[in-house]
Amino acid sequence: MSFFSKTLTSLGIGAAKVDAVLDADTYRPGETVSGELHIQGGNEEQNVEGITLSLVTQFVEKVDDKKVTRLQAIDHFSLQDQFTIRAGEKRKEPFSFQLALDTPVTMGSTKVWVQTGLDIRQALDPTDKDVIQVQPVHMDKGAQAPLPGVI
Repeated sequence: MSFFSKTLTSLGIGAAKVDAVLDADTYRPGETVSGELHIQGGNEEQNVEGITLSLVTQFVEKVDDKKVTRLQAIDHFSLQDQFTIRAGEKRKEPFSFQLALDTPVTMGSTKVWVQTGLDIRQALDPTDKDVIQVQPVHMDKGAQAPLPGVI
């Protein structure tokens, strides 16, 4: 691997790429989000320290009579130990995680997405963002929601 090629790869040019392919795009709190990660090796072999999935939300709140857009990580998931992705290698890894019951419903300016990242030391980490729709929890007719703190 030439110095020039290593430098380009560390800057993200010709580096590995990741794409999360979700089984669905609409979920309810408490449901399982599942899919497959498609990892594509770049021009050079790279050591991947791990894969992370983060569930992130964007919302607007009022601060001092101004509307401010905020980002908040809801949850983080580590998927895999260290591995090496060879140049041009194609790899698929299944994943799943459960949406927390307090995941915000996507309505108005509130958005929720799955942020995927490959942790590659001394390189610009490849990322992917997949927006999901979160609908309210469905209640059966006549069912009552539990009181906070009461199980």
